[in-house]
Amino acid sequence: MKKIVLITMLVAAATSVKAQIQTIQTTESWYIDAGIGYSVFRYPSALQEVLDNLKELDNVTNTPIDMNFGVYANISEHITLGGVFNIGADRYESDNGWVQYNYNMLALSSHIHLNKQYNGLFFRTDLGSGWLSVVDSDDEVHTTDKGIGFLVGIGFAFPISKEARVAPYVNFENLHVDNEDYSKIAFGVSIIF
Repeated sequence: MKKIVLITMLVAAATSVKAQIQTIQTTESWYIDAGIGYSVFRYPSALQEVLDNLKELDNVTNTPIDMNFGVYANISEHITLGGVFNIGADRYESDNGWVQYNYNMLALSSHIHLNKQYNGLFFRTDLGSGWLSVVDSDDEVHTTDKGIGFLVGIGFAFPISKEARVAPYVNFENLHVDNEDYSKIAFGVSIIF
């Protein structure tokens, strides 16, 4: 009788553990991805030279950030597709005011997962419409014409709860607007849920 009770308890415990593991590894039908990070921006040579000289001044601070927000749908076990808005803000500030260069891209995005979705290594590709805007402390805004932009990246996602994952990433983005190329490399962290 003790053996039957022990075997029944072991089977029940194994079934419970298996159910918990399956719950954690559930594939969702859609995901939200919100990321923030640090960017290194590259501009056409004449503007790059001016901004490099500006950075060297003692009273100028530079704050380069990367942000993205996307909604992705589950297409297969290894692919998610979605729409994403990428923003890069490169701000230069001094006692006399500030100027900020914004990289903007609205794109179709894909994540290709080497393991299960958002559990391990994944690759990201975006293709969409991109533009730059320049804003300053005098409330002047200048915007380029829209051009084409692309992004390629790599990330590594790991679960922090049943519904959420954290994904450090590295991305390269290029915008071709007004017959010139603007690019950035971003290092950041996304929360995916």
